[in-house]
Amino acid sequence: MGGRVVEMVRLAVDAAITDDTGLAQRVVEMDDEVDAMERNALEQTVLVVLKEAPVAGDLRFLITTLGVIGELEKAADKAVKLARKVPKLAGRLPAEIKVRLKELGDMSRGALAATIRLYTEYSATTVEELIHADDLIDNAYRECRQLVQEMIQRDPDQIERYLVALEALHTLEHVGDQVVAIAERMQMLHSPSPSSDSSPDAS
Repeated sequence: MGGRVVEMVRLAVDAAITDDTGLAQRVVEMDDEVDAMERNALEQTVLVVLKEAPVAGDLRFLITTLGVIGELEKAADKAVKLARKVPKLAGRLPAEIKVRLKELGDMSRGALAATIRLYTEYSATTVEELIHADDLIDNAYRECRQLVQEMIQRDPDQIERYLVALEALHTLEHVGDQVVAIAERMQMLHSPSPSSDSSPDAS
């Protein structure tokens, strides 16, 4: 499911840059596949909870899994949102915005892929790197927003065109929010539980 969502983000950005409405439609169709994966993953997780009655660390892991599934679904929604903008963006994105869109897309997609790997191979260092990556994504978006504002000032007659471009950029910035949410969930999962800090014999 995670791999499919990363691919959706990549294809949505490519579709926006190349004005490829067919590719954008493919992203929308892929969302149905992700929704099916989400339902299956949720069902499997709930079944484990009901059948095995897990406790302590196992239960924390399953609860975290439910949260990760939800964040991935949100990231997929962001890819679909961008893909649905492609018909409105076609022929309207300035070349400079396309460059920024690709850069922001690469950053968001790379961070999302790293976050998914974090689920199976946890690393506290990776968590810190991902939180820093989100800061970089936020900074890149702010620079893009400043650029769009300058374009509007130079050419106010094209304000609608530039606002649509800004919405596309903002969609990718939101993917970074899911990256941090997943990373923080994994961080909480692997942090010592309060009970583990005290000995049973402690007075």
